[in-house]
Amino acid sequence: MSTETRPRDGGSRTLEVLRSLLPPVGSHRFWIVQAGVLLVAFLDEVVLDFMGARLPFGIPNAKITALLLIPVVYAALNFGVRGAVATALWATALMFPDWLFIARESTANTWVEIGNLAILNVVAVIVGHRVEREGQARLGAESALRASEVAEARYRALFDEQHAPVPGPTPRPCLCSGMVCPDVCCRTLSPRR
Repeated sequence: MSTETRPRDGGSRTLEVLRSLLPPVGSHRFWIVQAGVLLVAFLDEVVLDFMGARLPFGIPNAKITALLLIPVVYAALNFGVRGAVATALWATALMFPDWLFIARESTANTWVEIGNLAILNVVAVIVGHRVEREGQARLGAESALRASEVAEARYRALFDEQHAPVPGPTPRPCLCSGMVCPDVCCRTLSPRR
């Protein structure tokens, strides 16, 4: 009677998937990016909406959400999809109350804001996915380079450890001088034995 101990794949696989979806909360750079999102949200909600300040050159207040592309793209470049999506969702959650306040001004500003945030979330997924694909390609290229270096080292070690030379074809004497001739035409003219 033997007892087999099998690893539980279901629980560890679920935990692995969950870890791959969670944002990198342990990184201080991630929190700096989130502070950038907070800064843009503060600028939009407090300075523009509550204090009544206006952007220069007649730019609508709803366009301030375009600044959120900066932290989202930075998060995508540094943390991949999970950092970019987390940042975009955080930005969307912070800007949601703004929709309620803008709705008093005009419906057009609300739709501009919603459109900007929809584009922001799509950009987060696309750029984050592309960055992860490039990272995987880089790792594959580095792995291939290491394998090539190992193969070259083995090849060189084969000849370094060989004490006797590898015998090659027997040179034939030249027709004109009787000595060994490196010229190909003489070898082709020499009689076969």
